[in-house]
Amino acid sequence: MARILIIDRDETVRETLGVFSEMLGYEPLYAEDAATCQAIHSSNQSCSAENACAEILLIDQKLQTMTGLEFVERQIQKGCKAATNCKAVMSDALTKQEFMQARQLGCYVLQKPVTYEIFENWLQSISQKKGEKRSQLSEL
Repeated sequence: MARILIIDRDETVRETLGVFSEMLGYEPLYAEDAATCQAIHSSNQSCSAENACAEILLIDQKLQTMTGLEFVERQIQKGCKAATNCKAVMSDALTKQEFMQARQLGCYVLQKPVTYEIFENWLQSISQKKGEKRSQLSEL
């Protein structure tokens, strides 16, 4: 069962997305803020975890200690193994600059409020991309 890390300051949003995740066969992990990620705030230059804590990341843009995009950028810089290609930032309104930054970081952008249908479609698009990559590799 794939794990999905849901980081959002609003407990109701976390719980709702967690229920959606479970309904779709995922194991949700929760965090209120990016500060809970030890690797992001450690003095080490890279993530010390051998395995990914989660295969999918869903993060709110407006957090207490940093924005969701800042978290993803630091995650990449620290060599975090979690959700390297399967991440989305949630926001009710991104600026044009933030939207461009999300694209550069490889993040999907999900408009808040995130409905079950939007959530399911995003997860299906991830599964399809993974399937396409596997198919391309097998052709080599």
